[in-house]
Amino acid sequence: MALSTALVAGVVTLAVAPFAVLLAYVLRIATVARRTAADCGPFMLQREIPEDRLD
Repeated sequence: MALSTALVAGVVTLAVAPFAVLLAYVLRIATVARRTAADCGPFMLQREIPEDRLD
């Protein structure tokens, strides 16, 4: 009985581990993006090219 419980626990751990790693990466990227872009505001495309860059 103890062997089957340990087996089920191991299988569940192996099944959930990739999702936990993915979640950790997503949270890390979100945190870095939040701290980095705090002063920049939202990313917006320029409507036209500035004249000094038309070389």
